[in-house]
Amino acid sequence: DNPDNPDNPDEVNSINDPSSHPAGEAYIVPTMTSGYYQLEALGMSDNHRYVCGLNVATFSSFIWDTETGKVTLHDGDHINSDFRCITDDGHAYGILSPDGSEDMMDMHAATFGTDGAAQMLDDEKTKIFDITPDGSIAVGSTLDDMWMPTACVWRNGEREFLPVPGTAECGILHDGANAMFVS
Repeated sequence: DNPDNPDNPDEVNSINDPSSHPAGEAYIVPTMTSGYYQLEALGMSDNHRYVCGLNVATFSSFIWDTETGKVTLHDGDHINSDFRCITDDGHAYGILSPDGSEDMMDMHAATFGTDGAAQMLDDEKTKIFDITPDGSIAVGSTLDDMWMPTACVWRNGEREFLPVPGTAECGILHDGANAMFVS
C-alpha cells in the first residue's frame, strides 16, 4: 500500500518530500510501490522540476515531477523508448519504436508529456539527444540504411541537416556525425 495515497497504490511512494530539495541538491528517484520497476534517470529539466529516463525493467520511459512526486510511465504499446532530455514544462524527448520493435532502425524521434501519451516527431530513423528548456530547438541525428548518422537540428519542429565535415576536414575517415548538445 502507498501511505501517501491509499486510493492509488501504483502512485509513487514519496518517502521524502521532493519539493523540500533546493536546486543543486541530489534527488533520489522514487521507488514504485507495485509492479517491476528499475528507474534510471537520464535527463533533468533546466528548472529542476522534471526528471526523465528509462525503466530498465521494461524498456519504457518515465517522467518524474519533483514538485508533486508523481511519476508518469509512458503508456501504450510502445515498450521500447529512450527519452533523455526534458523541457521546463515536462515534455520528454528521445526515441520511440512505433510498434514496440527492438530494432533500432525502427526508432523515431518522439516526445511524451506528463499525460503519458506519446507523439512521433518524425517518420524517419531519427534520434533526439538534447533540447532547449522551451522546446523550440532540439538536436540529434538521422540514420541511413547502413546506420550512418547525419547530425541535424529541429527548429520549431522543422528538421534541418547540419554540415558534416568530410575526411579532408577531419583528417581521418569518419562514420557520420551526431549533434549531442544544445546550449
